[in-house]
Amino acid sequence: MIKVSEIKFEAIGGLCTNDSNETVVGKSVDIRKSNGPHSDDLGGPFHSTLDQYLHHIDAILSAIKANMMFRGAPLFAYLSYLEVRELILACPSLKEEEHEFYLKHPDPKSDNLLISSSGAVTALLDWQW
Repeated sequence: MIKVSEIKFEAIGGLCTNDSNETVVGKSVDIRKSNGPHSDDLGGPFHSTLDQYLHHIDAILSAIKANMMFRGAPLFAYLSYLEVRELILACPSLKEEEHEFYLKHPDPKSDNLLISSSGAVTALLDWQW
């Protein structure tokens, strides 16, 4: 069983084990998959939120070019995502962000958390998966 309190989070991604059977941060994991043409590649580990956002936007841009998304208005969608990409690149808070990483459930609903009477999160649950 993984002792979450002992894991050092040095990046954004999914938890996995390395060749030494240590728990480390690796590629992102999401059962919903990515919107890109390579839906098994969610990217990561990312060393900043900026990198994660850019990867996601680039995947969407690739999907639009491959005619996998926004088939009704691909030019408008493509130009919109290019604009969003430029806004993210220009965002000063993303460039200067503190790199403090933590464990986060991908479906942040209150019924996915088990909380003690003192208010501490004691478990992350997701019974449907």
